[in-house]
Amino acid sequence: MRIERLRKEHGVQIKWVHFPLHPDTPQEGRSLEDLFAGRGYDIPKMQAQMRARMEAEGLPYGTRTMTYNSRLAQELGAWADTQPGGEAIHDALFRAYFVEARNIGDPEVLVEIAQSVGLPAEQAREVVEKRTFKAQIDAEFANGLTEEEAWQLFQSDVANFAQAVKSKAQTALAQNQFDALVMVAFQKGNANDQLVHANSGNHEAVASSIEAINKSGGKFSSGVASRMKKVANIYRHGLYPKPETTREKLRARGLKDIKDLYPNKLNSVGNKFGRPTEENQKRQAELAYFRMTGTQI
Repeated sequence: MRIERLRKEHGVQIKWVHFPLHPDTPQEGRSLEDLFAGRGYDIPKMQAQMRARMEAEGLPYGTRTMTYNSRLAQELGAWADTQPGGEAIHDALFRAYFVEARNIGDPEVLVEIAQSVGLPAEQAREVVEKRTFKAQIDAEFANGLTEEEAWQLFQSDVANFAQAVKSKAQTALAQNQFDALVMVAFQKGNANDQLVHANSGNHEAVASSIEAINKSGGKFSSGVASRMKKVANIYRHGLYPKPETTREKLRARGLKDIKDLYPNKLNSVGNKFGRPTEENQKRQAELAYFRMTGTQI
């Protein structure tokens, strides 16, 4: 998994952020068939696609027929983060929900999961029964994500990949070459193949290997292919996309004003309960960065 590779290879710090998805789900759960009723989704096909994405990242993925309320699990996870070794609960909760299809809205199941990773069962029970971390989760998601928070998320994410490139570069890189390698790392999780060529001085091989990147989740993606061709041009020639920062150009792209790069709170791209997923937050941050600077990550 990319995040684990970054932690092991470069010592990046990881902060787990819990977000409520379908918080109206009853404690006993809700069938996926009911959740997606009338929306035209092919559930087996969706699961097969998700399984392929998980396998590409080396993650297990089971077959679920139910979705469960994760709010108590979020509160338990926030508590676990305060305990020595508590971060192990995040992988355990992932496995319980996505692999074993367990009801992570059931307090007893949560206590068992906490105990399985070495956390004290009685303290875990107190957390889920007395809701001692409810206020913390409420506060984190009371108002959605602000523009500043989105920028911080984006900048910290890119900084991790920049550090990873710096740590493995054994030769001097021009700014455009460094930028391109960070973009590759952002896309793939690392730029190890390209750095091998760069460290040997074969810069054309670097650019060619960047152009060869055309997959997302193990499947061909025209968007990735197009983006990586632009990144290869940045590496070869220092040709960055032309900035588009004027109001006229923003309006031409359907934006009435500079503030439309972000709504005051980034809720419109999230789920109907107000909180955008972390992936959507990152994608919107990327989009805003491109619009403001003309450089696409």
